[in-house]
Amino acid sequence: MSIVKKQLEKLIEEASINSLKSGKVLDLSVIIRLIKDKLSKLSGGPTLEIYRQNKRSKLNLEALNEMFKNTEFDLNVCYELLQEDFADLLNKFNSVDISYKSQRANLRLIEAITDSLLFSVNNADDNFYSIGDSYDSLSKIDLIKTDKNSIDLTEGCAIIPYSLPSATRLDMSHLYSLNDGTVEVAANNIISSKNGSGSKFGYAFSDANVSWRYEVTKSSDDGVAIIIKIPLMKESQSVIISRIEFSSYLSNGMTAEIRSSIDNVNYTRLPTTSPKLVLSNTEKISWDFPDTTVKYLSLILSKSKADIKTAGNTIVTNPILNNPAVSTTENWVYAFVINYISIYKLGRSQDAIIYSKPLKPTDIEDSPVRMVSLEVNEEILPDTNIQYDIALSDSTGNLISDYIQINPINRLDSITPKAITFSNTTPNNIYLKTGDLTAAFNYKGIDFYNLLDTDEDYIYSSVKIDRGAGLI
Repeated sequence: MSIVKKQLEKLIEEASINSLKSGKVLDLSVIIRLIKDKLSKLSGGPTLEIYRQNKRSKLNLEALNEMFKNTEFDLNVCYELLQEDFADLLNKFNSVDISYKSQRANLRLIEAITDSLLFSVNNADDNFYSIGDSYDSLSKIDLIKTDKNSIDLTEGCAIIPYSLPSATRLDMSHLYSLNDGTVEVAANNIISSKNGSGSKFGYAFSDANVSWRYEVTKSSDDGVAIIIKIPLMKESQSVIISRIEFSSYLSNGMTAEIRSSIDNVNYTRLPTTSPKLVLSNTEKISWDFPDTTVKYLSLILSKSKADIKTAGNTIVTNPILNNPAVSTTENWVYAFVINYISIYKLGRSQDAIIYSKPLKPTDIEDSPVRMVSLEVNEEILPDTNIQYDIALSDSTGNLISDYIQINPINRLDSITPKAITFSNTTPNNIYLKTGDLTAAFNYKGIDFYNLLDTDEDYIYSSVKIDRGAGLI
């Protein structure tokens, strides 16, 4: 929106509000009359006109107030325009991000189709069909049989999911004996900030069944925030972490935010974590994020209301009479109680199994599958193995063969077969014809009789079965 248009909008808004406050029904002519004098000043620039006070002249309060009103008007216009521009940028950014994800999914689909076509060309013999798939969606995955969280849709790949039983908890014993930690208080009118009675900083990280209590006393109840700096290693070494657990008490309405740093100067939000979490009383929360290298953590806790209201005495000395006087004041205490902070590097499960739904090319009709090969785009990490197995199913999805291990044709390992041949094992019973049999032909004095006639058109080859008379 242009500045002039926003200025006009604000003038109409103020005139409408003033008209309603005076008990009048909105009338366009009244609004035009109210803003008529200011319309000529709307040029897209400031409406402020500097009021100059001459020496020894009477202060013009009306002009001074008008200057302040114009200043407020200009600031409100600028603020609202900046808000609208920022919202517009966010919308454009979201649109670009959605478009990027959509285009990426389409490109991956095209890539999969291209790979499938190349696979068909390079391996075509007899009647060849191909199927391409990717992990950008779960449309071809059997979610009932597949292990949970074994597919990362964001990266479009199969993964071994995280496993809490195999998680490693970070050793924080270097903090157990600390009485005072690095705590910064962000607030005004602070009277005192200290550990609670009998409490110490190290309790927040030990396994002892005690809590760390930190109290901030203020002369006003207008909120407070504390910033707790946590060194993760004794020698300021970096460590890889992926989960933080946090438990607190008296946390109703308290917000918590976690940040990380490798230099104890620049702190940033951990990947995929929420900016702020609002806690209820005695709540346990956890932050999960991808493996991140960290040296220091910053835990920011804030409260908008005090937990305790106390009365305090203030001694005031009169400099003229030189006698002390005692006055009673009210103080507010904000209590931050942390039961424990635990930091983990999550391990992964030993294995994971992904089952696909029955896959069938659209143009194969009802022809039987004779041979299967597999080509994949994979990255095998150290101490990791990926095994592929293939089985046949009928048209309803029921298995009609065992799972057979197969190697992708683009993998160097040649021990496991890279092509699986399936044969038709359905029995075909043959019965002797009844009635008079006429020999089909004679070979070296032996009559041969036709036992089976078939009209089937075999794809690869055909055979005619005959039996010689008198042969067992």
